[in-house]
Amino acid sequence: MPEPAQMMIDNIMGEIHALNSKIQVIAQRMKIMERNEEIIGKTLISHNKMLKGIEEEINALKSGGVMAEGGSADLEKNAGALKEVKDIVKEAKKQMDANKKEIDLIKTELSEIKYVLDAINPVAYVTVDQVADLIDEKLEDLQRKKKG
Repeated sequence: MPEPAQMMIDNIMGEIHALNSKIQVIAQRMKIMERNEEIIGKTLISHNKMLKGIEEEINALKSGGVMAEGGSADLEKNAGALKEVKDIVKEAKKQMDANKKEIDLIKTELSEIKYVLDAINPVAYVTVDQVADLIDEKLEDLQRKKKG
């Protein structure tokens, strides 16, 4: 039958292992979210470039005053594309905000886990041999007190 001190140490080691696994999962999620955020950022940049091009084209057509045959249809087509791109950019911004909030939550969880690990400080625990020696010493002291 394992000693109580050994069981306690095994429990602590199990908890540390579980916390370590959770930290690794959270770190992996953060990397994935950061990668997604980077992709969304690049997508936003390309859509903004497209938007500016379409806006410049529309402004040039409006300021020119003269529209070629079918120019009105092109203008409407471009306006529809502009609206679609704006919607995509708006959705991408929402997604980035959601990712940022989730990253903040994960950072909070990580700081809490770090606090718990710092509070536990597994390195400060004694070894099994040290615990056995302490127990032996206490038992000897108790026996001396009973006899003396």
